[in-house]
Amino acid sequence: QDELTRIVATPPGIIYSFLLRPDGSSCFPYVSPGLRNIFGLEPAQLERDAAPVFAMMAAGDAARIQAHMVESVHTLAPWRDEFQIHRADGVTLWLEGHSQPQRLADGSGHWHGFVNDITERKRVDTELRTTRETLSLLIEQAPVSIAMLDRQMRYVGASRRWHEQLGRGHDVLIGKSHYEVHPDIPDRWREVHQACLAGEIRSEEADLWVHDDGTRQWLRWAIHPWRTGAGDVGGIIIFVEDITERIQVSEAQQSADRRYCDLVDMSPDAILVGRNRIVVFANAAAEQLFGASLAELAGRQMLDLIPVEDHPLIEERIRALQQDERIPPLRHRIIRSDGTLVHTESVASSFTDQDGFAAQVVFRDINAQRRNEEAIREREARLSGIIHSAMDAIITIDEDE
Repeated sequence: QDELTRIVATPPGIIYSFLLRPDGSSCFPYVSPGLRNIFGLEPAQLERDAAPVFAMMAAGDAARIQAHMVESVHTLAPWRDEFQIHRADGVTLWLEGHSQPQRLADGSGHWHGFVNDITERKRVDTELRTTRETLSLLIEQAPVSIAMLDRQMRYVGASRRWHEQLGRGHDVLIGKSHYEVHPDIPDRWREVHQACLAGEIRSEEADLWVHDDGTRQWLRWAIHPWRTGAGDVGGIIIFVEDITERIQVSEAQQSADRRYCDLVDMSPDAILVGRNRIVVFANAAAEQLFGASLAELAGRQMLDLIPVEDHPLIEERIRALQQDERIPPLRHRIIRSDGTLVHTESVASSFTDQDGFAAQVVFRDINAQRRNEEAIREREARLSGIIHSAMDAIITIDEDE
């Protein structure tokens, strides 16, 4: 008896004998000392009535367990259940019970079994379930395409964006082979998958995928291995962003930039771009007009290229540009690298980019035009002097007399 007592006191749970009488009353003829640690009761309290145990359960749990035990004694099927108890000290525990029934001659049901505290297991299960649900939600609602695959490259999970962009019309991807869904995957990507299944991490900022039908798709991707609880690689997670539109826009912008640069370089007019009043660009015509290379012009104050006498005109233009006002062409002089002055007519416009406010100024050399204008004025003055000093009457008549 002493040896048996020591044996039944060793397990962390409760070894018990439960009796259900024909009148529906019940008791525990035997309960091991573990009862004190789990229920906070003494075995003697349950020898005649099991009510203190059922009183600790939620009403739904108690009714379910009692109905289950009635069924068990009729079918002689093993009883097993999970339930919560709420102790008087405020502690709530999850318990799991196992027992084997037998039917006594008077119709009573008699069970011998075991009750174990599974509170920690329930907590871990709840945390794991919450983690899985959270992970599933994160993958499903992620704004980028995400797919989780096992070692056989079968889908374990996929985001909604993956379904939309890379699902190839499959309503359900889970369990399908990645290579079945995408049979035209390049061999180089298959090699990357194997490398990642071996524990590597790979990524690419812009990768072109030419499909079998000739469709071109630019992707930004990263692949990471995911690991099991034992630390082994269980599969890979693929993050993909379709950047085809971005690449196309970038290529179109680059093409437009090249065309613009070609036009600027071929322009017969001098073009300067200034930022914060500092020259940052000059085309070939500007190099010729100012008698200096781009390397010599870049970094110079734009006002240093204008005679001091014309600075007020330029300052007024700068203020107007900053206020986004319409500015008419302006005639002023510029200073060449050799110190000579050149008369020009310029127009200016402003723009704002990622680096802030900037201005583009187009200069046209009007020295020859000014010389022609001065020659015309001289001829007109000379002719006017001749006419006014003539002794004869001179009359000008138009075609309508």
